[in-house]
Amino acid sequence: MQKSTRTIFAYGMVFALLFSSCSGIGIGKKTQEPTKEESGESVDNKGATETEEFKQLLASMKKENIAVPLEVPQITPKIAPYSVLLENVQIPEKIKIGSHEAQLLETQYFFIKQPSEHSNRYLFHTYDTNMYSNRPSFVTTDVALHTFHLFYDNFVRKTEEAQFLPQLEKFTVGMLKALESKRGEINDEEVKDLLEHSIAYFSVAAHVLGIKNPVKVDETYMDRVQKEIQNIEEGIFFGESGIVHNEVDFSQFKPRGHYTKNENLQRYFREMMYYGLLPLRYDTEGGIDREMTLMALVMTKTVFADSDLFGLWEDIYEPTAFLVGDSDDLGFEDYGRLYFNIYGKDSPWDDLNDKEKFDQFVEAANQLKSPGITPKVTEVDVAKGRNFRVMGQRYILDSEIIQKIAEPLKYWYISGLDLFAALGSKEAEKYQKEMITPETPEYETYLKRGKDVAQTVTEKDWMKNIYYGWLWTLQGLTKGYGEGWPSFMQKEAWAWKDLNTALCSWAELRHDTILYAKQSMAEMGGMMKDEEIPAGYVEPNIELYAKLLRLTKYTRLNLENRGLLDEKLKTSVEDMEKFMETLLAISVKELQEEPLSKEENEFIRTIGGLLEKFQIDFSEKEDGTYRLMSEENSTMALISDYHTVAPNSEGPGGVIEAAVGLPHEIYVVVPINGKLYLTIGSVMRYYEFLSQERLTDEQWIQMLKTSEAPKGLDWQKSIFVSVVNGE
Repeated sequence: MQKSTRTIFAYGMVFALLFSSCSGIGIGKKTQEPTKEESGESVDNKGATETEEFKQLLASMKKENIAVPLEVPQITPKIAPYSVLLENVQIPEKIKIGSHEAQLLETQYFFIKQPSEHSNRYLFHTYDTNMYSNRPSFVTTDVALHTFHLFYDNFVRKTEEAQFLPQLEKFTVGMLKALESKRGEINDEEVKDLLEHSIAYFSVAAHVLGIKNPVKVDETYMDRVQKEIQNIEEGIFFGESGIVHNEVDFSQFKPRGHYTKNENLQRYFREMMYYGLLPLRYDTEGGIDREMTLMALVMTKTVFADSDLFGLWEDIYEPTAFLVGDSDDLGFEDYGRLYFNIYGKDSPWDDLNDKEKFDQFVEAANQLKSPGITPKVTEVDVAKGRNFRVMGQRYILDSEIIQKIAEPLKYWYISGLDLFAALGSKEAEKYQKEMITPETPEYETYLKRGKDVAQTVTEKDWMKNIYYGWLWTLQGLTKGYGEGWPSFMQKEAWAWKDLNTALCSWAELRHDTILYAKQSMAEMGGMMKDEEIPAGYVEPNIELYAKLLRLTKYTRLNLENRGLLDEKLKTSVEDMEKFMETLLAISVKELQEEPLSKEENEFIRTIGGLLEKFQIDFSEKEDGTYRLMSEENSTMALISDYHTVAPNSEGPGGVIEAAVGLPHEIYVVVPINGKLYLTIGSVMRYYEFLSQERLTDEQWIQMLKTSEAPKGLDWQKSIFVSVVNGE
């Protein structure tokens, strides 16, 4: 513990010096003042005329996003090319290089292996070792991306438990009481039945949330309520719903991600999954589902009859839309816009069964948006097309790309490499074509469908929420490097290192948003003297750092604007901004072969303390204490299922998991002040495999401990020594 304290103290001293002296550094064009932009994407409602009353209601509850422009330094890299012979490389004392490792250093100038100390469970451990062993550090893009993940995951978790969960409880109880209060106002028998069906729907929600139901369920629906509760508790893969008109994948109710940490988060997860997963179907193969559509109108009329109810819903939906994205399905805003215009806000309940008005509603609703992510299944009766959901799962670009590429029965084992091939990685595309095309000649056609989706995304789209911004940042790892960049970055193997980093950060993104994201579905030289040892080198990916800096600032400003950032977390996020600024500034100097300042060198030397500080800052527990790095199962490893393979006559199906394992060490030969040095840094390691169940972080960590984790991926052999050795 004393070691950590000294490291963090050293970081604090450097941090104060560095940012008092570097605050005026110019690294690009003049930054524009932040501007306001409309929050979210406007819904395509071609058939609807928005009433002034509805327009004012939405305007009173929506937040405007503060736009932050991207500022990438406009420079021409001018590092002289170099070649590596170990006798010309300055190698730290006590570093032993094996024959295969030496071969990799001389051909591709770097390699990655498991750390010599198996106690390393976080990225900062290697940098702490570097500082105390006087080894030069290689600061990777992995640590910058992982730091943003730590903040994002911690913020989402704390906000869900402290703010969204109480609002969700009030909303669920409020809907039940509001629906019950209308029992005496309805004469039409069909509308009465729709009301009772809606009460049954929210009664299941109350049970899932673990709160007392204030309303008695009509006897007609008791068995259906019990069936749905049983489905959820058993977590069956696909089964007939007791509440809606199609099969549902009830295995998704198993809490994963950070939602396993306590009972409150588990309750929140299951409730939001219920509201996001169960569809009140609109489209059917033969037309529309009249009963489910009318039931959705009953809920819509109820929620807009009480502005407090709609306010509770909006106070959850709007911030989560900023964090992840807008719903991929229809919801209260879509149906409410049409309801106000066609029926009227205060129309009698019996009017819901008015044929002329319902036909007008259908005519208008037929013009509403279709989902971007739709299941591709042949033997499971899941809802396809347009559906109403109370709190729909969110449209995310990567799921649509994956969905477009996947093809039932022909290409169902989708990979993260497919995603990054669609986003522009030439290496991923070439590899996948070589591996997949011999057995699936149509693969190139499938991939083009995904690439076509990616190519429609504009810069404005990339900037509209945090999820998009994170994915855009990762796209910066797919572009390659030309003349003037460090020689190690020009090697083909480095493109695979970048892909491994991108995939790991993507796995963290999917992990952090697992509740909200809508899933795709388808079927040797002299030893250095101490005084000669440089602090190290920053991996100079200026586009990535610029995008992360923009994303961090954008996140801070807009969370502040929503009143969601307390002072303690705000200070930590501001420190994270300065961290990104420094990585960017140092990278620019490296690419221009300019010497680093004393403070910048000290920043690199003590970076382990900074990373440990972020790890602690973003690990606060619910009671205000901090999760100790020494706690059992305390590790950076995590897992997330991102694609569902539905069962059919060919097999039982399953889910495809993306995971991050324990940190590895990267050894890179870099040029510093005219000499070549072997530097050591820390990277993440990506795993991907088909699983018969949805796995939690705890299950994955146990797999890593007991060697049950899958072996390395074939493409990792060029960069991971451990994969070559069969680990």
